[in-house]
Amino acid sequence: MLDQTGKAVMSPRDRSLQVVGATAFFMALTVVFTWPVSIHADRLLAGTPGDGLGVVWGISWFEKALFQLHQSPLFTTSINFPEGWWLATFDISPAMMIGAIPVSMWLGPVAGYNFVALASFPLSGLVVFVYVRRWTGNWFAALFAGTAFAFSPFRITHYLVGHSGLLQAQWPALYLLSIVRPNNLTQDWLGGCCMACSWARADGADVTVLPIHGFALVGSDACCGCAVE
Repeated sequence: MLDQTGKAVMSPRDRSLQVVGATAFFMALTVVFTWPVSIHADRLLAGTPGDGLGVVWGISWFEKALFQLHQSPLFTTSINFPEGWWLATFDISPAMMIGAIPVSMWLGPVAGYNFVALASFPLSGLVVFVYVRRWTGNWFAALFAGTAFAFSPFRITHYLVGHSGLLQAQWPALYLLSIVRPNNLTQDWLGGCCMACSWARADGADVTVLPIHGFALVGSDACCGCAVE
């Protein structure tokens, strides 16, 4: 297929097949990198015992507070009894809870935690794959970039120590993907939603990263806008 300038353009079918292939590739790498948690997600905790244990408790508490006690999950007397503790500054990210709680209701909080931790790998890789392919048109460069991003030492380290909020790197990457064509109104709305999700991925204990995160995203928006215009 050729465009108006005579250059070869990939058909929608081929592009979809590349996405399917990249998804399978990233999922296979996730199984390898997280073995044996990937096949025992309901029994083994991702990473080493550490911050992840607190997040597992947080998932269990949020589920109980919302669906059994019917109260706000942001305050509990289970910690610092009897005064209680305000969980808005706890190591829990809102975006992560949206994915963890449904799985927790089905298979338990350990499985909920493992789901969001493991899913962040193929999701991060796939978003960067599509982003780089859109800019370069090269599927191999896109696959390499997605792999380098999703399985970087930074992410593997946070996976091992249980920093689940910092693992949700797919949201800022999805924001960057959404502003490749910023003059498109649909893209603008999508970009705003993705930026909100990328901020929601930061838990209360990581609020110090929000200004840096915001400046980075706004700067990338400006750069992409200049590049496209």
